[in-house]
Amino acid sequence: MCIRDRVIRNNDLLNMGESFVIANILEHSITGIVNPMSTELQLKVFAGPSTGKVLYSHSLTSSSFNTARGEIRIGRDSLCEVCIKDRALSKHQAHIVFTAEKGWELFDGYNGKESANGTWLYASSDVEVCDGLVFKAQQLISKVAVSYTHLT
Repeated sequence: MCIRDRVIRNNDLLNMGESFVIANILEHSITGIVNPMSTELQLKVFAGPSTGKVLYSHSLTSSSFNTARGEIRIGRDSLCEVCIKDRALSKHQAHIVFTAEKGWELFDGYNGKESANGTWLYASSDVEVCDGLVFKAQQLISKVAVSYTHLT
C-alpha cells in the first residue's frame, strides 16, 4: 500500500516555512475503552529563530471540534487559529480537519489555494515509494514517476 494520506499521528513533525510543529494526540478513555471522538490534538510550534521555545499550544477535543469551525487554520494571518509570525509562511499555510474515519488530517493551503512553500509532514516510519509521491530531502523537492518495463 502506498502511503499518500495526510493523517497526523502522535509525535509527528510538521514543517512549514522556517517553523516546525510537533503534533501530540492524546486519547481519552473511559474504563479503558478509547473513544476516537474524544481524542485531543495539541500543536506545539517551534519557530526557526526561536527554536526550542513553545510559541503556541492548541488543544481541542474532537467531540467539540465538529460543532465549531470544523478546521484549524495555520498561517501568518491573525485570524488563523494557529498564527505563526514567520515570513516564509503563507497567510493561510495549512489547515487541519477532523473526521471519525481518519482522525486529524493535514492539508496544505486553504480554500483551494496551495501555500507558496508547501507543508511537509515528516515520515516517522518507513514509507513505500509509489507513483506520484512528492517528497523533500534537504531543499530538494522530488516527485516519483514510476514506469514499468516488461522483460521478455
